[in-house]
Amino acid sequence: MGVRLTDALGPLLRLFWRWYVERIVCLHFCKFKESGSDLIYTHVHILPENPGKATGLGHDDHTNTTDKGHATVSDGDGVRIGPEDERSMGLRDLHYMATAYFHAATGDGECPDEFLRVKCKCGGQDVWVCYTMDHDVFQGWYDARQWTNHQGKYAYPNTPAALVDEHRPGVIDCGSSVVISQFELDKETSCNGFGGPGDGENPLIVEARSKLQLAMDKIACGSGCTKSTTETFRGWKCGPDQPGGFLLAEAVVQWTIECKSP
Repeated sequence: MGVRLTDALGPLLRLFWRWYVERIVCLHFCKFKESGSDLIYTHVHILPENPGKATGLGHDDHTNTTDKGHATVSDGDGVRIGPEDERSMGLRDLHYMATAYFHAATGDGECPDEFLRVKCKCGGQDVWVCYTMDHDVFQGWYDARQWTNHQGKYAYPNTPAALVDEHRPGVIDCGSSVVISQFELDKETSCNGFGGPGDGENPLIVEARSKLQLAMDKIACGSGCTKSTTETFRGWKCGPDQPGGFLLAEAVVQWTIECKSP
């Protein structure tokens, strides 16, 4: 029995799609870079066929819609950048084929787990860029950045432990898992014991764990399954709440709860 044409073309179509997405990612990344963007919360929507022949609609969500570096639009003539206007707002009404979230790679050209990597040429210079089509992967990377000190891998989405009665999935099926998270903060007179990479057992971390334990005890597994808990992320920081303000210590802990078959 011969191979169907659609099966034979599958790998080729996937390769073309990746090339097409990466071409658009590079166009928008370079334009944002040229504008002075911090390139932390930047993304581009891949557009379907449309009358204006636009291929991508990008946004820098660390800027206001009126900022001259907020929105990018690519088409056959290249890519332009500016504040939101009638054309970019109109493109929001299209059903996007996909959205790529991107940021610059490290100085060594490394990308976080679950991100893809592409080499872009910006102004004649080669630049490694990390991107993902998965919003949850991007949001996890973005949220983890706020923690000056951290261990493990941040998960997004997660269930706040304080609301576990409202949000928990009831009885977790065998082979499934859930991430619960607890955030703590407190005013301090000094950051001693809260600010450095060796302060991972500070009082706020301990308090967060105690609340996670209470939440975890309320989560049940399906019949015949065993429940296990792993601390998959913890982060902490301490500093002025605002210039000239009081010191604020903050911490977060995430546990992953798994229900395993015997």
